[in-house]
Amino acid sequence: MLCFDTNVGLSIICILSVLFDLSLASSKYNAGIINFVIPESAAVGDVVGTLDNFNGSEYAKKQDDRPLFMLQDTTYFVLKGPGQKTVVVNRLLDRDNDRKLCREPSWPETCAWSGVLFAHDGVVFSLRITIIDVNDNIPRWPDSVLSKPRNSKEKEPSIELSIAENTPPGSMFDLPLAEDRDYGKNGVVNYELVEMDKNSRFSLLCTAGPNGMIPRLQVLEVLDREEREEYEMQIAAIDGGGQRVVVGLRVLLVDENDNAPIFVHLKNFSQEEARQVRFVIEIDESLPIGTALPTHPTATDADSGDFGRVRYRFSFSTPELVRRDFIIEPETGKIIVHNVLDCDAGGTPEYVFSMIAEDCAPQPLTALATVAIILHDVNDNAPIIGLTPATPKVEDMPDTTFYPTFEESRDSFCLVEELPSGQLVATVAVTDPDSYADGEFECDLGETQDFTLHALPWIGATKVYQLLSARRFDREMEALTSVTLKCVDQGVPPQVSSKIIPITLIDINDNRPYFQQQLYQFSIQENRPPGTLVGRVIVQDDDAGTNGLVDFSLVCKTGKYQHLFSINERGEIRANEMLDREVNSQVLLFTVISEDKGRPVYRTSAEVCIEIEDENDCVPKFEFPNYHFSIDEDVKPYRRGAREVGIVQASDCDIGPNAEIHYFLEEIDTPFKITPNGTIFAVQQLDRETKSSYLLTVVARDSPPPRSSSKALNSTAQVHITVADINDHSPVFIFPRLNSTSGSLPEIRMSALEPIGYRVAKLQAKDADTGVNADIRYALTEESSVSGTEKLFHLSEDSGELFIAAKLSTPTKEASFGETFDPMGWFDYEMRYRLQIQATDGGTPPRSSTFSLIIYLDPNLPPTSTLGFMGDSGHGGQSGESPEALTNIYLIIIIAFGVSIAFIVLIVAICLMSKGHRMRFCCPASAHSKAAQMNTVDAVSFYTPGSSQLPDHSTSMGFTNGADYMTTAGSASYALEKGSPLQCPPSDEGFMPSSGRLPMNTFYEATMDKAFCNSNMMAPIENSLYTDQRSINDASSLTTFDRFSSLGRVPHSGCPPLSLCLVNEGCPEATYFGQANQFRGANGSGAAVYSWCDSTGQRMQTFSPVPSNGAR
Repeated sequence: MLCFDTNVGLSIICILSVLFDLSLASSKYNAGIINFVIPESAAVGDVVGTLDNFNGSEYAKKQDDRPLFMLQDTTYFVLKGPGQKTVVVNRLLDRDNDRKLCREPSWPETCAWSGVLFAHDGVVFSLRITIIDVNDNIPRWPDSVLSKPRNSKEKEPSIELSIAENTPPGSMFDLPLAEDRDYGKNGVVNYELVEMDKNSRFSLLCTAGPNGMIPRLQVLEVLDREEREEYEMQIAAIDGGGQRVVVGLRVLLVDENDNAPIFVHLKNFSQEEARQVRFVIEIDESLPIGTALPTHPTATDADSGDFGRVRYRFSFSTPELVRRDFIIEPETGKIIVHNVLDCDAGGTPEYVFSMIAEDCAPQPLTALATVAIILHDVNDNAPIIGLTPATPKVEDMPDTTFYPTFEESRDSFCLVEELPSGQLVATVAVTDPDSYADGEFECDLGETQDFTLHALPWIGATKVYQLLSARRFDREMEALTSVTLKCVDQGVPPQVSSKIIPITLIDINDNRPYFQQQLYQFSIQENRPPGTLVGRVIVQDDDAGTNGLVDFSLVCKTGKYQHLFSINERGEIRANEMLDREVNSQVLLFTVISEDKGRPVYRTSAEVCIEIEDENDCVPKFEFPNYHFSIDEDVKPYRRGAREVGIVQASDCDIGPNAEIHYFLEEIDTPFKITPNGTIFAVQQLDRETKSSYLLTVVARDSPPPRSSSKALNSTAQVHITVADINDHSPVFIFPRLNSTSGSLPEIRMSALEPIGYRVAKLQAKDADTGVNADIRYALTEESSVSGTEKLFHLSEDSGELFIAAKLSTPTKEASFGETFDPMGWFDYEMRYRLQIQATDGGTPPRSSTFSLIIYLDPNLPPTSTLGFMGDSGHGGQSGESPEALTNIYLIIIIAFGVSIAFIVLIVAICLMSKGHRMRFCCPASAHSKAAQMNTVDAVSFYTPGSSQLPDHSTSMGFTNGADYMTTAGSASYALEKGSPLQCPPSDEGFMPSSGRLPMNTFYEATMDKAFCNSNMMAPIENSLYTDQRSINDASSLTTFDRFSSLGRVPHSGCPPLSLCLVNEGCPEATYFGQANQFRGANGSGAAVYSWCDSTGQRMQTFSPVPSNGAR
């Protein structure tokens, strides 16, 4: 079964035709219409036609490559080739969908593109190109009309149609239209029904509709739902080229529905009449999206409930264009604008479609109405102005004619100077897409007196004007001018368009080119690759076009460096090879010559100075790899007036900033700093004794500019800094030295029988300085004894060796105490010497230290025979004594040793006999525990009777914990040293040790609290050891004092802070002192204080004169 479209009668012949509208031949500037035909399948770049192919055209004879034509709109087509005479496709053509391509209202029957073509001399052509449809689309049903498969067996969507089982034979139902983008015979021309069984109860009829053939399904027999509920078949759409598409058609039988909806505006029409009635809706094209149309069809249904409720939709045959621009509200039937409407720019001015009203029954009944929506044009477009510049030419001077390129000419409006009025400047083409009065317009130039606007006849919907000059122009006076073109249409309200047309005046070659400056100074970095741009010389020529074009040449004045640079037509000077500033001259001089290309030729020249800039390609180089500096120690910190150590220098073969060298130290923790110019300063106090030398690494780094691409280069050098010694240390005695435990003065005990020249000791001092500052000289500054000041010793200045310089005297009682005092006659006397030694270094000024040394001359010690003497190296020499004297000395030593053994035995026996006794006065047992708890020893003040040589003012003797005695003006302090405990003798009085003297190391330390002393102690009499200071003018105390008269006891309210006693074995253990304490008066004599315990346990004390030679 076939359906054919009998309305398709278009016969298309694809030929190339060029037609001229002779009615326009009377116009000088409007030559006619040029028509071309091309299929829509043409590819980009395909030739549409050539403008010199028509007979009688003067342009066909021109063999000039200069542009002869210009096309105003190049969206779809452009002009190419010599003279711009070949029309070429510029983009793909789509006749079926692109309404901007098919501008004429005859679409879709005819698709034609029209444009304005301008010749260079101002002649205007109308170019019309017809696009022939090609069968490049196949029919298809839109997805919106297809239903999805109901089960897995159905693979493809299909069309579903519901029909009531009581539908009478002959009834027809519309089926959805298939779409085909092609037009005419290439579109859908027929439909076929393909039934699945032989006993068909349906047929297919095709009727003409507003959008092409409409397929309708006709019922041939009575349908019984109880017999069969569903019928399946296929429908095929076939286009004019024989392409076909098949889709499934499923017919569903439903229960009877009494009443179908009826459109209100169709109630009085029969079914056939209703098909011819259109529901027309007129709207403005400017109606915004989302707006409901002012009216729409409505339908009613006589049934009740869902069977009487009506819903609305597009019919299956509604075109996709309608569905794109409008939608229907299902409940109300309102038609809503869904897309921008525009009937001006290739839009559709009328929409025709079918609207379906159906009830809400399970198997709904429907009604159909034809709707036509007509768009009214509104004045929503202003006139569109197109400008095409003319190509002016100066007669008899073809080489100076300015011909802009095709692209340049679009925006370049030119006028040759000094030409008379009437010169063509541009061709103006104006269109207005609106219709009727809205599309009519007038154009003018305002009040200008420089230009005029000449109107030409219409070319289709385009009105053409020519812009002409109205006077002679002088380019030297005004190189650029402009004019404003304004076009106003006749709509309400009117739409206005305006264009400002800039016009450049073209000059003839009447000016000489000139450089902007007579001397150009350029620079280029060395080591740049060949072709690097050095600079550009700029030449101005008041002429334009060829007259203003210039050529350049570069000439070296000396010719030596001609090969280094070249210049191109743009005036760019470039390097021909890599340059080396250190090899080539830094400044090069050239002459640049320019000449224009006009007639006649004009030349000019300028000087060019090229400087080869330095690149940081040289590494700084130190004068020496190693530097040696010296600086005195103990310099001030790095502030104003800081001490300079030295200067390092490096050189760089670069110049300028690249040769500016800065210095810094790699070491961070160093007492030195370096300034940027290489001067090294000390920033901290230097102590040679702490560190005598420093090794620094100095970095010399050049300084390329911050924005330079060059990196800083550096090198290093070693700097050796020696800290020179200054005399900032005094000599320190190594021997002798203070006792490390008690801090007492050093002592040397030697035999009193040593000969002259005997080396007593080698004194040694150390100085932390170096050189002459550490050279030590020794001197004996003071030599004193109790008995006198005889100089017995000699000190070597260089070696520090102490020698006996005079014969030693054997100590005697008289020498020690004098004839007026002999308390007990117990002692063998020894002499004591106090030497003050000075060590002085060799610095300037010299520094010195003094030290005191105590020398005891003991007559009981034998002399040594192997010691050194003065005058030799300190080893060996004569003793100064006879062999008989040596024999006697040996005998005395043996006897003394035996007596000492006997004395020790006797002392032990006495102590055992005295066991159980207690010292009531000085060392009671109950005092021990309190003494042991104390840690301090308070000083005791007393004066010393027994010597008429003491000073006439009060004398104070104190015992101080841990410090050596010192002699001041009339006073002395004595150290309390630890020694060995001494047992008290067993006899009551008159006890005398076998040695005839009181043993040494006899003092004990005890600190007693006040409560204990008040209850158990009795203080001595006023002039005893514990009295306060008093004057020594009391002669009786000096002459009558003895060991018994001073021990009288009287009650004393105070507690003495210190008790000195000699205890027997019954005394408790206590912290004790070492040697006997003594001091010397002003004349060198003095007294030793001795204390001991008698047989009753009482403390005894006395003062023994000390020999003037200082022995104790």
